[in-house]
Amino acid sequence: MALAVASGDDAEEAAFIHAIDLARVSRLAPPEERRALTGKALTALAAFSEAYPLSIRAATAGVIINRL
Repeated sequence: MALAVASGDDAEEAAFIHAIDLARVSRLAPPEERRALTGKALTALAAFSEAYPLSIRAATAGVIINRL
């Protein structure tokens, strides 16, 4: 999916929503798919935390990482 981002705030929000969506999908996935999807979610959450370390969302991403 192509995503046009208008500003840095929009980019941050889009990256966070993408990571959260992956985490949600991994938790709801059938057991045989869960490992691969969890890996993708962890990667996206870690990338978000690195890209936006001062964001309050980065702290939330850390909590979600610990719960996966």
